Amino acid sequence: MQEKPKKNNFLVYEIVAVAVIVVIAVVIIYTLVPSSPSAALLKFIHTVPSGAAVYSANNSIVITGSNVTIPIVAYENISYNPVYNITYPVNITAADSFLETPNHELPYFGDYGLIDPTFVINKGSTVNFVFINLGAEIHIFAITPQAPPFNPFTTLSPTSLKADLLYLPALPPPANFNNPFSGSIYSTSGSYTFNVTGTYYYICPIPGHAELGMYGKIEVV
Repeated sequence: MQEKPKKNNFLVYEIVAVAVIVVIAVVIIYTLVPSSPSAALLKFIHTVPSGAAVYSANNSIVITGSNVTIPIVAYENISYNPVYNITYPVNITAADSFLETPNHELPYFGDYGLIDPTFVINKGSTVNFVFINLGAEIHIFAITPQAPPFNPFTTLSPTSLKADLLYLPALPPPANFNNPFSGSIYSTSGSYTFNVTGTYYYICPIPGHAELGMYGKIEVV
C-alpha cells in the first residue's frame, strides 16, 4: 500500500519534467529560429523608418533623413491590397478603355497605405528604394524627369525615359499573387542621391502601366 504513493509521485515528477523540457525547447526555438522572410517583409512594409513621415491627408511621404530606406510596392486593383486591405479607386477614362476592361486590373504603387504617393525629399538626401512586387503582373520601378502623359504602346526604356536616375530590373509576380505571403515574393533595390531640386516621377515602364496611372511624383526641395 505504501508503494503506490511513491509511484504516483514519480509519475507526477516525470510529467512535470517533460512539460518543463517542452517549454524550454519552445522558448529556444522561438528565440533562435528567425522569422520567415514573408513575416520580415510584411514588417518592413508596415514600418515607417526614422527620417520619413507619412501624411495620409495629402497622400504624401516626406523624407527628412539624409539616408533613408523605404519600400515601394507594386499592386493591382484586381483584388484588395493584400497588405493594407484597401481597394484602388477605379476611374477608367475613355482614352484608357482600349487597355482596360472590367476583367482586367489597374496597376499602382503603394506605400504605407497610400496609393501612388508623392515623395517630398530634401536636396542631398539618399533614398534606398526596396522595390517589391505583390501584383499579378511583371512590374518595373524607374525614376525619370519625364512628366506624364506616358506612351502606352511601347516599353519605356531607360534611354527614352532619360532614367539615368534609377531603373530597377523587372520583377515577376509572387508565386501566388492571390495570397502573396504564402510563397516566393520578388524584390530588388537601388539607391539614388537627389542632388538637384525639381520634379521627378517614379513609374512602371511596362507598356500601358504608367499610362494607366502607375506613377507618382517626387519633389526635391
